[in-house]
Amino acid sequence: MAPFSIVPPGFFAANEALNVLPNVTLSQLISDAQKLIKKEIESIPKASYRDLNGVTDKALNNAINACLHILRELGSPDTKLKDKKTVKALLERETDLSESVCETFAKFVTKKSDAVEEAKGIMGVGKLVDIKWKLGMGVSSNSCTTLMSPFVSLVLSVAEKNRGVRHHSFELTVQEFHDFRQTFKNMAVEIQQV
Repeated sequence: MAPFSIVPPGFFAANEALNVLPNVTLSQLISDAQKLIKKEIESIPKASYRDLNGVTDKALNNAINACLHILRELGSPDTKLKDKKTVKALLERETDLSESVCETFAKFVTKKSDAVEEAKGIMGVGKLVDIKWKLGMGVSSNSCTTLMSPFVSLVLSVAEKNRGVRHHSFELTVQEFHDFRQTFKNMAVEIQQV
């Protein structure tokens, strides 16, 4: 689905509330909204925005909701955003935001993707392409003749830049495997929120 194909009622009226905010305040609001989406904070501290001249509580709520909607749309997997120019053009086409507000949103949204790309380059993080596992039973060892201990054998296949696919194998106890599985589940949730 295309970004901004479905907008909540009052979205375009709320764009006007964003347009009248000073740039410093708008930047702080976008930053707070990003933290809320990432669940770093539980709510946007409205008290810090109440001193704005001519902005009513209703207009402030509308601005916050519009900001959250815009960030969620721009962060959606369907939205392929590469640079500030693309983000700005999309916002100018799909919203009633002023040029300066579009530029501020573009700066914040692409800052995150620039940082991610830079981190990937520095860390040389590969892409997990396959996980194979099998359950085994340790029957005996050098120090114990009747071990009878279950284990999980894992092979992770990782596509690394300039190295092709590398395989990393290791064994875990059943409890360690459950912890490993839970960690991957938590990572998947975090990735979807970004």
